[in-house]
Parts: sequence; C-alpha cells; structure tokens
Amino acid sequence: MNENSDSAYEDEDFAADETCDDDSINHPVDSESVEAQNMTTESNESDGYNFVPDPDGLADSEDHSAETEKSADTYGSEEEPSELDEVEWQDDEEELEEEEDDSLKDDEEEQLQEDEEWQDDDEEPEDDQEEEEVPEEEEDDSLEDDEEEQLQEESITSEEANLDTHQPKEGSDVPASPESQDRTEPNPPPISLTPVDVDLASLPHGMLRTIRDEMVFIDAMSGRCSSLGFDKNRSRFMLDAISDDLLTDSAVWAADGQGSATRIEETCSFRELIRSMEEMIQSITTDAASGLPGQLVQLSPSADQAIDMAISMARQLKDDSCYRIITLVGSDHGRTGMCRSASGVPELQENYGPMMAGFTQIPMGDQKTLAAAVDDQTAAVLISSVDLNDAAIPCDADFLLKTRQICDDHQIPLIIDETQIVFGATGHSATFQLLANIRADLAVFSAGLFNGIPGGLILGNDTFSSSYHNNLNDFPLHTSILKTTLQEIASNDRIAPWPDDIHPFAIRIAESISGFEFIRDINATGLTIGIETDLDSSRIVAVANQHGILLKTAGQTAVCLQPPILMNDHEQDILIERISRTMESLEREFSEASL
Repeated sequence: MNENSDSAYEDEDFAADETCDDDSINHPVDSESVEAQNMTTESNESDGYNFVPDPDGLADSEDHSAETEKSADTYGSEEEPSELDEVEWQDDEEELEEEEDDSLKDDEEEQLQEDEEWQDDDEEPEDDQEEEEVPEEEEDDSLEDDEEEQLQEESITSEEANLDTHQPKEGSDVPASPESQDRTEPNPPPISLTPVDVDLASLPHGMLRTIRDEMVFIDAMSGRCSSLGFDKNRSRFMLDAISDDLLTDSAVWAADGQGSATRIEETCSFRELIRSMEEMIQSITTDAASGLPGQLVQLSPSADQAIDMAISMARQLKDDSCYRIITLVGSDHGRTGMCRSASGVPELQENYGPMMAGFTQIPMGDQKTLAAAVDDQTAAVLISSVDLNDAAIPCDADFLLKTRQICDDHQIPLIIDETQIVFGATGHSATFQLLANIRADLAVFSAGLFNGIPGGLILGNDTFSSSYHNNLNDFPLHTSILKTTLQEIASNDRIAPWPDDIHPFAIRIAESISGFEFIRDINATGLTIGIETDLDSSRIVAVANQHGILLKTAGQTAVCLQPPILMNDHEQDILIERISRTMESLEREFSEASL
C-alpha cells in the first residue's frame, strides 16, 4: 500500500508540473488570481501557518521530471512496445489509481461516520440514552476488565524486575495497600496445633488417629470404641482367629436325606472358644463382692437391642399385669422405640408420636419418689450408674443401696445399664461396683468391649438362667472379640482399684483446668470425666475440635471425656496440653463477652 501510494503521488506531481507548463504557455497570467493567491498567503500567515516553498523540494521535482523525460527518451529509442505491452502498462496505472481512490473513499467514509456519531451523541434524546445505558455499562465493564488485566500484567512485570509498586519502599511512610497485604501475607490459621511426634504408619493406636492432611487428632472418647484403645493389629488378630468359624444361618442348618433339619456341630476350636469365654465370665462374677451376675450370658448385635432384651426378660417373669418399668429422669437408654420410651430425655421422644406405655421416670437420687412409684404392676427398675446427660454425675451410693432394698422388698429385678460407660474404666469390671456394694440382677455392657463394632453383653443371675440359655454360639464374631478384649484387660492388671478410687489421669485433668473462671465442677468416676462450665457445651466441643480434640456434650453446659484404660504418658501429656489450650481460648471468649 505504501509503495503504490508513493508512486501514485509522484505521478501526480509529474502531471501537475506538465499542466503548469502548458498553462503558462497557452494562457496569460490573470491578475485577479495573483491577488487572490496573495490574500490566501496573508491569511495563512495571520493564522500562524505560513507556507514556504522548499527549494530543495523544487529541485528534486525538476530532477525527477528530467529523469522521467530521459527514461521516456530511452524507452523510445529502444524497440517500440507492442500494443499488448501498452495495454498492460495502462491497466497497471488504472489499478493503482483505483486503489488510491478506494483508500481515499474509505478514509472519507470513516471520517463522515465518526462525525455523524458525534452529532448523534450530542443530539440524542434522553429516552434513547436510557435505552443505551446497558450496553454502555457492559462496555465499561469490559474496559474495566481490560484495565485489570493490564494492571495484573504490569504487576507481574514489576515483580519480575524487583520493582513492587504495590508496597512502599524501605524507609517510606506510605503504608502498603490492602491488596498487596492480602497477596503477600496470607492470614495464618486461627489455631496452631502442637505437633505430635508419632509414627503415622503405626496409627491408629491409643487415643491418636489421623484426619485431614495427616493431622494427628486426639480422640478423648476412644474408650467407647475399645477399652484398650485403637489398635489395628488387635482387630486383625481377632478376625483371623475366627475366620473359619463365621457361619451364617443358612450354613448352620442342613437337611439330611429324609428332609429333616439337623444342627451342624460347632468346630472344636469354636467350642473351646465358648468354654473359655464362659470360664472367664465366671472368674469375673464369682466373687460375691463384685455384684455381677454370671449364671446367664447373652450376646446381642447392638447395645440398644440388648436393652430391649433385658426389659423383655424382666416383663416375662410375671403375668401381663406386671409390666411397668421405673427409669430415671435424664437417662439415655438407646434409639429403638422401647429404648426411647424408657429414656428420660424429652428430646429423644419428640416427633416420634406416642411412646410405648409402661415407663415411669423419677429424679435420680429421690428415694421417696422411687418408693412411692413402685407397686404391684412394676416389673423392674432400670437405672444408669452415671448420668451422661448431666455432666457425668454418678449415682449416689445411698440411692443405689435404697434402690436395691426396694427391689428386694417387691421381688423385682434391678437392671443396671452401663452400655455407654467404658468397661473396666473404674478399676472394677462395672462402674456401679465403685459406687456402692450392691448386686445387679441384669447388667448390660457394650462400650469398650467389641472393638468398635455394634454389640451388647447381658449378664444375668439364676432367676433368668432357667428360662434362657447362653447364646455365644449364635454370635461367633462378638464372642471372639469379647474374649480377646477380656483376656488383654486381665493380662494388663487393669482391673484393680486405685488409691482413694480416683484415677491419676483424672487428677491431672482437674489440676490443669480448675483455675479457669468458667469451670464450675469436675466429676470423675474412674475415667468417665465430666466438666461442668458456665458456657454452652456445643461451643466447647467446637473449640476443642479446632484444637484437635474430640469431646462429647454432657448436657447444655457440660462436656465429657471417656479415654481408654490403656494410655501411655505421651498420649496423656498431649491430651492435657490441648485441653488446657482449649480452655484458654474459651477463657478469652468468656472474658470478652463479659466486658
């Protein structure tokens, strides 16, 4: 385009020179045109623009014309061009002229279009302006996006050149912009956890387990999973030991040639397992001071079903008129329909329709109300040793003794529910053995015995052994796990009372948090530790999770810990240190709220 335009302009100059020469020869000089030219020059000078002919330019034009004439003479001196050559030369000149005219026309049209747009903008009515507000906003947004992209590119370029324009130079008083602060200094995590020096390949064990990004988490409720803590090797050993004895119902019974069903005899190893399990139960319950019945052993696939079975067994001792069960206010016995009806927590019974009839709740420790509630229609008294919905407060010894006496007077069984209390966590097999010297007619256990799988254990006296038989052969998996757990508890000598019946770990917990203002009381029943506070329990659990600890609510203003009975010193130190940090965070919140 540039080469063609230059050659076109040169042709126009050459044509203009020839025209001027012809005019000077054929036409006289007009005086009026000279005067008009002089006036134009004067007006240009007055406007500040003075046209001065360039002598060098004239000389160049004369030289150019001379060269053109010379080339023409030279061309004429050579062979005469043919008519086809002349036509092609003329066509080339015409194409150059047409391209120049088209470019000029395009420029004129663009200029006219811009002038019309400016005029339309100036003369545009208000209605049209309102209609075009949306496109203008979109155009502004696109311009802002382009500007932001350009700024980002400039910032990247400046960072590469070590010229950060967003932050002030050293020694300057200009503060850094918020954008630069967010970009260069990310917000630190709100709470930094204490690193735990442990081999992650060995987890889980004790109270330690890993969660997000290999963070070591302290499960202060791990005793409910297993009294011995987390241990993958123990679980693997249990499963390997009974892999050959896991039989389904379809394999237990087989049809003989005559079509009758006969029981397949258990394998020798499984019979030995059942025998050793029964002997172990006997060794735990034969002591008269233990208070545990050992004449009947019943297994259940869950703790809730074990409670259902115990209530049904008590109701079947007498006729249909004797069916009422006395329970305690605030007790939690499970999630089945019968367990919800027996529980003394209103939240467990809401939105479930009418509860089952035959359950009466009395306040814990109210001996007079208990004595008045028991009548000829009462089938049993069902109590929990520790109220886990009220700061883990244990039952009073006098109340337990009075309950045993009332049951004996009316010849009704006493059922003690310890399905949510870690087995052996008080230095005794059962928690109620620590609280009072009483015996239970039916004792139900679950927490800590089955290594994390659902299961329930019922121990009954001879009153029930005449109507029921041991069903260990119906649950080979639960039987094997239960036997292994009891053997390890016995081998570690964990079933032994402590001085003053207080666990040393509970004393350390009390010493570490008793100084905080919002702590009201600490209830320790073995390793079942309840902390009463002035704060909302859900907030305590949430802050504890931020510090890498798992706790459980025990009422509106209390939390509970239930660690396993096997804890090494390192795990105890980590748990106490993180609980202290949790309480420090809550103390700051409590102080700020009071101000």
